[in-house]
Amino acid sequence: MSSNNTGYNVAVSVSRVLAMFMIIICHIGSATGNSAIGQLFQMGVQVFLFISGYLYSNKDINNTNRWLWGRFVKICIPCYLFILGAAAVNTFLGNHFSWVMLILGVFNLEGYHHIFNKMYYIPAIPGTAHLWFITALMICYLLTIFVKRKPVSLKYLMIFLSVGIVLGFFGIRLDYFWIYFVGYLYGKSCKKISGKKYALVCLAAIGAGILRMIVKGYCDINGENNFYLFVVIPFVYNVLAIWIFTTIELLVNIRIISEVIVNTPISKVIVWIDGISFYVFITHYIFIDEPLRILGLTQYSFLNAILLTIAIISVSILLKKISSDIGKKIYIRLGG
Repeated sequence: MSSNNTGYNVAVSVSRVLAMFMIIICHIGSATGNSAIGQLFQMGVQVFLFISGYLYSNKDINNTNRWLWGRFVKICIPCYLFILGAAAVNTFLGNHFSWVMLILGVFNLEGYHHIFNKMYYIPAIPGTAHLWFITALMICYLLTIFVKRKPVSLKYLMIFLSVGIVLGFFGIRLDYFWIYFVGYLYGKSCKKISGKKYALVCLAAIGAGILRMIVKGYCDINGENNFYLFVVIPFVYNVLAIWIFTTIELLVNIRIISEVIVNTPISKVIVWIDGISFYVFITHYIFIDEPLRILGLTQYSFLNAILLTIAIISVSILLKKISSDIGKKIYIRLGG
């Protein structure tokens, strides 16, 4: 599926790179007071989750403990390093934060409030609020173990969606896990996106957009409610994430586009950015928001953008190098 003969999946790489940029633009929009831009690009996380489910759909897990340990080392080590670094920076700058959040981060529970929205919210360590995503991702990995034993079907996904809609009224969000397993089922069942299936996805995306506008119009008059915040908006983001991936997949399956991407320097650029995308996700927010905000460092927006890019890429490469070295040693010594 949109792969060359080396197994490199073009659609996955392009989608992951796009999702990374969407998340960064979303945070820049929010940090600069442009909430409309933030909302427009807010489904980057859903694209990431869809891709993650897609990638593990056809991978065998022969040793559960070894697989989970591998996921822990790959995902959590760089996050731990970044969280410790952020805590040190904030301590040095005199910024107060709850050490309880540091403890929650160690157990990958920093995103508890994003799943259980009605629970008491403990503010994140400045610069790390975006890492709530890791909580959802690690839960998805745990659920993958059970799904591998009992295959996912469309019927189960619809039941899961229904339960998620009901719980959404109470501020509990299951949509993060639902989109992961939509990607999982998609990877299992679809070898190549057809025009007819893509047309259905487009209709679903249009319908989701119309639904949000209708409900938002109601909420603008009567006030926001749980149905809009925790059912409609998540549903729309999930549908748009599916549309984004299938659109990219359809495009890269066009021979001319595929050859341009795979057989030109564009491929090297995509592969390189894709290789640091997870680390960019981890590091970018501390330079966009606080405590190391670069956006307003000078009076020139273009210069700020260049400095921001240099900072994010430099720290991401460094984080990748350090976490990779540590991860290899831990993985080998403790079960690799």
